Amino acid sequence: MAYYILSELDSATNSISPYYLGFSDVGNTANNPVGIHSGRGLPAPVGSVIFDKGELDCVSVKKTGEYSAVTYCTGNAKVLCEVRLSKRLLIDDIDIHQLVNDVDTLKQTVQGQHNQIQSLLSLLSAKEAAGAIYTRWGRKDCTGNGTELVYEGFAGGGPFAQDGAAVNYVCLPHDPDFYNGDVSMSPYGHMSTMYGSEYEDNYFGPNMFQKDVPCAVCRATKASSIMMIPGKSECPWTWKREFYGRLAAGGDSGHGIVAASEYVCVDYSPIALEGGLADENGKLFVPVKAVCGTLRCPPYKNNAFLTCAVCSK
Repeated sequence: MAYYILSELDSATNSISPYYLGFSDVGNTANNPVGIHSGRGLPAPVGSVIFDKGELDCVSVKKTGEYSAVTYCTGNAKVLCEVRLSKRLLIDDIDIHQLVNDVDTLKQTVQGQHNQIQSLLSLLSAKEAAGAIYTRWGRKDCTGNGTELVYEGFAGGGPFAQDGAAVNYVCLPHDPDFYNGDVSMSPYGHMSTMYGSEYEDNYFGPNMFQKDVPCAVCRATKASSIMMIPGKSECPWTWKREFYGRLAAGGDSGHGIVAASEYVCVDYSPIALEGGLADENGKLFVPVKAVCGTLRCPPYKNNAFLTCAVCSK
């Protein structure tokens, strides 16, 4: 007995619709079937011949184009068949070797990209473990977005009217630790002193004159370098701006200030410490202006106050 897929059911598409098979005696054609039985399956190409392998066992395969027709037959007197079509790759297909090569190439590419990603993740982890530290003068918080607050406090330093006072500004914590019983061992009583600090000008903000200066020590978690650029409010395009503001220092000796100081960047939107209204001076924050001469003008402008930016990378 030979089984044929009917060919005349859908002449428009040259394929048969689902669910229909014909079967006939050996020697008959698909146009003269003995009977039609319904089943489940997908449309099958015309001319797929299914060969009998026994009365009740007719599981068989016939390649038609790039598809295979597979039958599962049950029944006794009359055989009911179901056709299922599946795409098959054959080892003798023309393109199979090229496909295998393409897959191997893609696997190598994916492995290389995986290794690169792992390397970048390790580098990122190392950078995050290191970080870079900076002080944000005039604020009690950090800028967020890749930064974390190490601690917040208030600005301090050597007294402005004392020769030989310490030069640098420091950010003092609110909860200092002391060693009980410590005394000076110098027979001459030599020592340095630490004072708080004040804005010595309303230039930094409205009503800031003589108010105490807060500070925040921040860590840029994804950076390894920090720099302060005087005279700029923006950072180079490959750097991230942590904050920007106005350049400050401790003042010049011509204004009754004899202690040396350093240049620092005070945030553009500063705040003052609560309750810090007493005029006790200490370490001062005053504006910094440009003076033409050895400082080239232009691009600088005489008596113009200088900006600043703190940048990370």
